[in-house]
Amino acid sequence: MPTFSVNLVVPNQVYISDTKFPVKISAQYTFGKPVKGQAVISFSRYYWRPYLIWPIFTKTISITTTSVTFDVDIGRDLGITSDEILSVSVVFTEALTGKTSSSSGSISFSQFAYEIVFTGPNTFTPNANYNYQLSLRKNDGKPVRKKII
Repeated sequence: MPTFSVNLVVPNQVYISDTKFPVKISAQYTFGKPVKGQAVISFSRYYWRPYLIWPIFTKTISITTTSVTFDVDIGRDLGITSDEILSVSVVFTEALTGKTSSSSGSISFSQFAYEIVFTGPNTFTPNANYNYQLSLRKNDGKPVRKKII
């Protein structure tokens, strides 16, 4: 019996102001042909520890071609209004045999695309001169270049 795999593609970082983001689910046999079946995708919230998760949105999708892409509404579907990280998992069930395969990932949601970072001394001495540096960077830590803010 041929084996198959399922692949989940979600963005690593999503800004809440974007309102929507794409999700792509693909399933194919090891020899490259598409697998027909159903995929159940779940978005879950972490609570206190990574092993405590709470499902907040689940969607079932029929896949008849190699892949399916759809948009998830950040506010309506997930109810996200502040910074957080969600776990995303998909379980695909092959229509022919009922065998399953799964894939997972995570998405970091941020209210703001940039953060301001102050660097300099952490202690204060009266009448001393201080040099501080102010920098603007993206939430993933990369510097912002050639951008007027």
